[in-house]
Amino acid sequence: NRLNISGYLFGRAMKGRLALIPEVQKIQEAVLSPLDPFEGNGKPLSDVAEAVFNAKRILLFVSGVLTQKFMPEIDKLTSEQEALAWMADIITQIYALESTYLRAVKRVQAGDANASSHEDVARYQMALSTAIIEDCSKNLIDGYFEDDSRRTNLSILRKFSKWPHVNQVEIGRRIAQAAIQREDYPFAVI
Repeated sequence: NRLNISGYLFGRAMKGRLALIPEVQKIQEAVLSPLDPFEGNGKPLSDVAEAVFNAKRILLFVSGVLTQKFMPEIDKLTSEQEALAWMADIITQIYALESTYLRAVKRVQAGDANASSHEDVARYQMALSTAIIEDCSKNLIDGYFEDDSRRTNLSILRKFSKWPHVNQVEIGRRIAQAAIQREDYPFAVI
């Protein structure tokens, strides 16, 4: 079940089997200084790659603040089903977004005739996933923090939540048109 996703993540991090803590510390240091720019310009779908990069930053940030909140009794975190569910949703959306991105880049680099449709799907998935990631992150912060710490964490979240604009209506119609024209699933890779 999906609660196991984040439970395993935190469990392995606490046992030292996953280097989550050093990565969280890097993100916390980044909070205090200007964000390093994403260096993906010139690559296919650099806007989606940047969204994946920022989504991972958000995951590390919310993991870090949640870990700090429960640090004296980190085992208690595994019984916080809401937190685990929101974390699992964030992880799942990052996986979906990155998988879609990598598949689209592969099709673009291969010179696939449907490459533009793959790009559209990646950008559409970006819009869907980033909305869910941001919503789950806000829910985590709202649910586990109060007053100044809540406001501070939400402010930091906004700093990481800079997503490229996507016109879902336009892209959705292009994706639908590609399926109609092909009269089949337009993204099968044989």
